[in-house]
Amino acid sequence: MKSIQILLLLSIIYSQSTLNTIPKSFSYDTKNQVSQIIMPEINIDELLIEDQNTTSGKPFRYGKIFDVDYNLNNSGTWEILDDGSKLWRLEIKSDGAYSIGIEYDFFHLPRNSEFYVYDSNREKVNGAYSYHNNQSDYLFATPLVKGDVIVLEYYEPNNVEFEGQIYLSEVIHDYKDIMNFFDNGGGNNQRICATNTHGGNQLCPEAEPYEMVINATSWLDMGGFICSGSMVNNTSYDLSKYYMTAWHCTNGDNPSTFRFYFNYGAYTCSSDNGTAGINLYGSQLLATSNGMDADWTLLNITGGNVPDDIWESWEIFYAGWNRSTDNPIISCAIHHPNGSPKRINFDDDMAYSASWNQGDPGTHWRVFWDNGGTQGGSSGCPLYDEDFRLVGVLSGGPDVPCGDPGSYDLYGKFDRAWNDVKQWLDPTDTGAMFVDGTYDGSMIVEGCMDPDAENYNSDANIDDGSCFYGLADIYFGDISSSNMTIMSFNSNEIAQFEFTISDTQNLLTPTNASGGLAEDNDFIVTVSNDGLVIGTSISGNLIPIGEGILTNIDYIFSTSGNTEVCITNQKFYDINGNEILVPGDSCTTIELDTELSSSDLDKDLIFEIQNIYPNPFNPNVNFDLQVDTPDLVEINVYDLKGNKVFEIFSGNLNTGIHSFNWDANNFSTGLYILSSTSSNFVSNQKVLLMK
Repeated sequence: MKSIQILLLLSIIYSQSTLNTIPKSFSYDTKNQVSQIIMPEINIDELLIEDQNTTSGKPFRYGKIFDVDYNLNNSGTWEILDDGSKLWRLEIKSDGAYSIGIEYDFFHLPRNSEFYVYDSNREKVNGAYSYHNNQSDYLFATPLVKGDVIVLEYYEPNNVEFEGQIYLSEVIHDYKDIMNFFDNGGGNNQRICATNTHGGNQLCPEAEPYEMVINATSWLDMGGFICSGSMVNNTSYDLSKYYMTAWHCTNGDNPSTFRFYFNYGAYTCSSDNGTAGINLYGSQLLATSNGMDADWTLLNITGGNVPDDIWESWEIFYAGWNRSTDNPIISCAIHHPNGSPKRINFDDDMAYSASWNQGDPGTHWRVFWDNGGTQGGSSGCPLYDEDFRLVGVLSGGPDVPCGDPGSYDLYGKFDRAWNDVKQWLDPTDTGAMFVDGTYDGSMIVEGCMDPDAENYNSDANIDDGSCFYGLADIYFGDISSSNMTIMSFNSNEIAQFEFTISDTQNLLTPTNASGGLAEDNDFIVTVSNDGLVIGTSISGNLIPIGEGILTNIDYIFSTSGNTEVCITNQKFYDINGNEILVPGDSCTTIELDTELSSSDLDKDLIFEIQNIYPNPFNPNVNFDLQVDTPDLVEINVYDLKGNKVFEIFSGNLNTGIHSFNWDANNFSTGLYILSSTSSNFVSNQKVLLMK
């Protein structure tokens, strides 16, 4: 009895509008044997062949639907209990089913009655459902129950106001284990191209930046068929339970029996299996495209009354949207391919206007994914732009292998739906072109959320990465014909800095850095031909708070003239890697005279790392080094703290272009500096390792 009560408590937490009670048969000494109905045998191989031949633009089938007409009067077993109350039970068996679902075309319960569905081993109980679950259209659906036998139980006390009515219309035989009850991956997941969003209760590393929109997505069970979809926000931020999916998913079905599964993630970031999370049932059709132009449906989730504290604990996000007709830059799509735990696709390119199946032009966005792809069950999933606002819902795409260059997806354009959905998504007629998402009805305020930062914003609820930790100013001191002094004033200790020296006439080339507070505190300061200066501590010493000479920059030039030289692109960091803000650039005008220059270096000589590919990379990066005069050369890799982490090359190089490769298989994700030095030149380039 104790274990049953624990299971029921979990059911109360993760499902909607059920009573914290257990079936009466679990505690009463029931005498009658429960009658059983056996469903006809099905040909699974035949169903799977039909599924393979299903064209794009159709929902994903997981169940064989049996049309039935069972009710409290013509089926099951009634029993009168000692107190005069009544108990009705019915077993339904569908041989070989991974799970069984039931839909009802008339469901109406009196107060104090209780209805349950559970498996034959009594391991998982759904219910108790009660009069709270009555809907105005009298329709209802219960979740899938594990195994090939499902038990229905109805308890009705004495003196009820009316007799309960429960009419079964469909029995659904799950032949793909769509809920992963038996940990087989929810069917055939070998071709799933997309990345898991979750491993247990944690986001997978690649998915972390997309947490909010991930929490907007669910899979949608239409009874034997599934799709994906998402919650959407409106301009009133009033947390109306609006849900967007594809027309081809909902066409011909009754939204009152739809069930929405949120927070369905994988056990691990590399697993195909997971737990189904929480679910809501019942919805109202608000508007739909009634066709593939542009294949969208807007629903309002209505069934059951979920207490506010339970709803908030589910952390469901209401996605923002953008109704612009401009081609969007795409960030991601989140979906449930083949009914699997939640997955994500990535992109950073522009979507292209397209048509569906040679229909009207301009109804869809065509997306070529950088990483990922979709399968059956993904239909209706949201497409997000670079600002994480919904711009389309999935119709489908060609059935090609993962990574095929011809792979693309077509998403019905959100702007095509606007005239029909604006009364709900812009109820006060603000005319907004876009709206951001929300968890709790509050508008997103981006800013620095770290109280220790100089620019902490107490109103911010999204950290935009703008935090800075102290101020610094960098400017010119004395300038001679071959050297310039770089001064600094800083209110926080400096662990790393970088800036660029450039001039408007492109007359001078920085060649070396020495002296100053940087050298006094054991910094390595490198200078590239393009003027990038990077200083990193090699001993852990920091440049102290205050004012002084940061470093001295040697430079060469070959042509006389006046030019404005500037310090730009300044980035200063403290010991924790936090940015120290540099308010602006510093510029001054200098006069260059070749007759006064003591330098005999040829400005046109090139010593440069170039042709880096790919960047970002994983785990190998290739690059060339151009050398215009023979010299002893070292090529090393530094991390952003200035630590030398790898030596690529050390030796003599002749004039020419030399190719190198760095295998970073043993290094972690991050930004690194390729640094090449000779007797007269330094060349630095940043590379990003992404695993």
